[in-house]
Amino acid sequence: MTAAYWTAGAILAAQWLFCTLWSRYRQGPAEWLWRWATWAHRPPLRLPAP
Repeated sequence: MTAAYWTAGAILAAQWLFCTLWSRYRQGPAEWLWRWATWAHRPPLRLPAP
């Protein structure tokens, strides 16, 4: 049971880190790929500079 808690904590920490690093982008990676595939051109990835 303890291993399950450690695994869940590690997954949550990895998700938190990924979300923190990805926050400067317009949308998530899967949505960006989906828009690229459906619109037939590459959408902008980063947010405009402030």
